[in-house]
Amino acid sequence: MVALVLVLFAGGLDTEWEEVQPIVKESLSLATVGVLITALVTGLFATFILDLPLVKGLLFGSIVSSTDAAAVFSVLRSKGVSLKGKLKPLLELESGSNDPMAVFLTVGLIQLIAQPDTSPVRLIAFFVQ
Repeated sequence: MVALVLVLFAGGLDTEWEEVQPIVKESLSLATVGVLITALVTGLFATFILDLPLVKGLLFGSIVSSTDAAAVFSVLRSKGVSLKGKLKPLLELESGSNDPMAVFLTVGLIQLIAQPDTSPVRLIAFFVQ
């Protein structure tokens, strides 16, 4: 958790609010709904291809669903890629803010595995909390 906080803090230091302010809605939508969709697709793939139980497949999908902001921008910088318009701040804010959704999904699915009698509906209350 400390390492995650440090990575997010370091990424936030490089973020210019004026650049990301116009695309906050789009970035946060991608950071939540995009991570959820990626986790579901990857989890279902893992369930059917790797022959995992559904909850464990979804856990796998949740773990790999978020992008790492530092990795994304390291690759872009090393290849000399220059993103134009709103794409750079959109990608920057989304990749730096998608970790909470991935952590939520991972913790929630671990709870479902550890306590099989827990209702998946409780994840909704956990998400709101």
